[in-house]
Amino acid sequence: MDACQAIQCRTFAILDERQAVEDDIVVSTSVRNLYHRDVSIERWAILMRHFPLHRLQLLWLALTVALLPSMVSAAPKLAPFQATINFTEQVRFPTDPSSPCLLLGTISGLGTATKIDPVYLASTDCIVPLSPTVFLFSSQQVVLTDQNGQQIWATYGGTLSAETGVISGLYFIHGGTGRYATAVGAGTISGFESLNPATGGTGQIQLRGTLSY
Repeated sequence: MDACQAIQCRTFAILDERQAVEDDIVVSTSVRNLYHRDVSIERWAILMRHFPLHRLQLLWLALTVALLPSMVSAAPKLAPFQATINFTEQVRFPTDPSSPCLLLGTISGLGTATKIDPVYLASTDCIVPLSPTVFLFSSQQVVLTDQNGQQIWATYGGTLSAETGVISGLYFIHGGTGRYATAVGAGTISGFESLNPATGGTGQIQLRGTLSY
């Protein structure tokens, strides 16, 4: 290797190290903003291996936003749907070191919805930071259950501000059990969450869109 190649390789190595430090600062600051606690250097090393996932989740969110109008128009006989759900969230680090998620959020909730009262919410969210104060969440394990135990299955994704607690996102319904076996729908998510490092998060979300079954 000549001197020029050696300098070039060293330059790339320095740039990679600098990017790793910048990403580490974002992750460290983000989690401390959310939980107000320190995390070990070993844990940061594990988290940093999966930090680039947020770019994929952001791409997924952008694609769903672009496709939402065509998905809604293509679905047959869609009826207006609204839901208001109060929820609690317990957030933890993944126990699997290979998990692509920075954090996992276990959510349970109770509320009311169009033709479904009461409605129960359960979800496990994958959470990654977009910035020191904004988190991206997504889940393919969203379940809405009616009082008879029949389920609606959904996928959702969106953002949470650690500063204001504002939640914004999208949901997509893709089946279920019993009377909801052919359920389809899509719409928006809005709401808020108050974060507490000791007790977890509490908040409320509103779903506005469509649901047919």
